[in-house]
Amino acid sequence: MDRWLKTGQLHDFQWLSQLAYLADVFSVLNALNLALQGKAVTVFNVQDKIKAARLKMELWCVRLDRQEFDCFPTRADVLLAAGEELDGGTVAAFKEHLQGLHFQLGRYFPELDAGFEWIRNPFGDKTHIEHVSSKLPPRQLMPFPTTYNCEAGFSALVGLKTKQRNRINVDCDMRLKLSSLDPDIVSLMSQHKQHHSSH
Repeated sequence: MDRWLKTGQLHDFQWLSQLAYLADVFSVLNALNLALQGKAVTVFNVQDKIKAARLKMELWCVRLDRQEFDCFPTRADVLLAAGEELDGGTVAAFKEHLQGLHFQLGRYFPELDAGFEWIRNPFGDKTHIEHVSSKLPPRQLMPFPTTYNCEAGFSALVGLKTKQRNRINVDCDMRLKLSSLDPDIVSLMSQHKQHHSSH
């Protein structure tokens, strides 16, 4: 912090503008990341949210061209407090960054094949649905999960594998950790006591 104060960056309007812009963008990306998680999230939900985020980025680029910054609230506050204007190079850097994010999201989350649209809307074009569904194996008719369950499993495993608990076989522990059922501890303890008293 002292080094930043010495260089005067905390009093540099252009630098603070860039920091505020990044804070706004990362806030949007964090919200998007949370929206893509959960056991009930399907590939269709993910696709819709990514498409919406990319459309917002296109809109933001248009608004940056018009020097409108209200879509970036932190950045707008800095601008209002300072009473200064952003230079063209900084605005161009914001726009280039947004275009890069737009491209990377599209590359990482490619659009679904239009042939799967009947799963989302099974009451659409009946002829097309019958033609496509007759060629699909049952596995493709099952729900489309995301990688959330896999990631949740790995997180649970990391929590189980500690120095104090380093058993190789963690099947039972993992089943308990990943289950949505709450164990009846009182009943289990009473059964355990009865088992020991019988011996």
